[in-house]
Amino acid sequence: MRNTRRSDLALGRNTVSAGRNRPPVACLCYQALSEWHLGEIASCKANMAEAISLAKELNDVQALVLAMFYAGLLGSFEGDPAEVERYTSNLLELSRLQNFGTWLPGGSILRAWARGASGDTADGISWIAEEIEDYRVTGRTLVMPFCRTISVFSIGRGNFLTKLTAQPSGR
Repeated sequence: MRNTRRSDLALGRNTVSAGRNRPPVACLCYQALSEWHLGEIASCKANMAEAISLAKELNDVQALVLAMFYAGLLGSFEGDPAEVERYTSNLLELSRLQNFGTWLPGGSILRAWARGASGDTADGISWIAEEIEDYRVTGRTLVMPFCRTISVFSIGRGNFLTKLTAQPSGR
């Protein structure tokens, strides 16, 4: 069921471009992330929506993919697998169409998290492990802490659900 291939990941070496429109979109994304961490959820969501809208208005596909990645990341912070699935599905489709290999690993890991968080924890953990391995073989290490955090969160979720369902009904 996985759509990521190691050959897709190799594309990341040639995806850097000199886009002039990305800075305002990236700034809105980072502002939204900062607001989330400060507990300002309403303005966080408004700024993320503005970042996506601006990227579309500017017709900057790289900026749009960047904004969708961070929107998916925020969805994972909120524990909303449907939102993560929606953003990462679009992110992965655009990345493949435009040969943006840079966003495939993170998007694929977030998507695997969403699938695991939607109820199939064992498969979600398995998909995350496969995506981490696919990313690791590229030699890039920048987002490995993020990958491991998502994996640990999913494993913890699985252990929590196992403990919750194993408790006697009288408790």
